[in-house]
Amino acid sequence: MKKAITVLCTAALTLTVALGLAQTTASAKTVMKIGHSMPADTFRQRSLLVFKDMVEKGTEGRVEVQLYPSGQLGTEMETLEAVKLGSVEGFRSGGFEEAAPLLEIYSMPFLFSDMEGIHRITRGPIGEEIAKSVEPAGMVILATGDSGLFRQITNNVRPILQPSDMKGLKMRTPPMSTIVKTMEALGANVVSIPFIGTYMGLKTGVADGEENPLTNFGSMKF
Repeated sequence: MKKAITVLCTAALTLTVALGLAQTTASAKTVMKIGHSMPADTFRQRSLLVFKDMVEKGTEGRVEVQLYPSGQLGTEMETLEAVKLGSVEGFRSGGFEEAAPLLEIYSMPFLFSDMEGIHRITRGPIGEEIAKSVEPAGMVILATGDSGLFRQITNNVRPILQPSDMKGLKMRTPPMSTIVKTMEALGANVVSIPFIGTYMGLKTGVADGEENPLTNFGSMKF
């Protein structure tokens, strides 16, 4: 696929990744299924392999961690719902609004100016309080981080040099109200496509562009 990119425009939006673990009963051998939407050769899978190694060694084999990359367990929203129901033990993704509306603070536009500021909040007392907001849904956030620096905007129609250049573009966005409202405020037409379907959405013209962290552009061939 020809890259649907003309100009990258920095959009100061951040997205954290959270591993939500549903509550499970103790047993001699516990299987922990963890899903995510990125391919197996990406940093997300590699970091989860480290997590798998730490958990299995730390529990002396009593917990077996099974990883399911590339949306094998469904879309991000479907996987999050499975965690809530207890049929999947964990996920690493966005889906903030469905997990707990308070998490969408992290995706507010122009909230942070550098990565140090992001980590100071997500890894400090404020981040701990925000993370607790998922607990009423029966989940626990083990860690919050960034998913690849700041979010960027790409499209295959025209360069984005000023806010008015967004007007009328069909932009794929994740189902997060902060990002949807930001795109709408810029005059874009929001297109709802699951993350794992974004490549085909761009290729077939369902969407003119999308916004994601730079790391996702290469990993997903956007």
